Amino acid sequence: MDPIATLGVHCATRREKHMLQKILTVTLVAAALGTAACNTVRGAARDVNSVANCTENAINGSTRC
Repeated sequence: MDPIATLGVHCATRREKHMLQKILTVTLVAAALGTAACNTVRGAARDVNSVANCTENAINGSTRC
């Protein structure tokens, strides 16, 4: 099954079809990397927040982190 044909795209030449497949592949990879980067930044923000809370608790005399 041709993924390009299922999108309803009819290319005039084989070269155009090949180029469209490359563009779609790059777009999907970029979207996947972008999603992974968002999760990584969100996790890093949680880690920094946790360290800040632990430091604040230590300054206030609490031993809870």
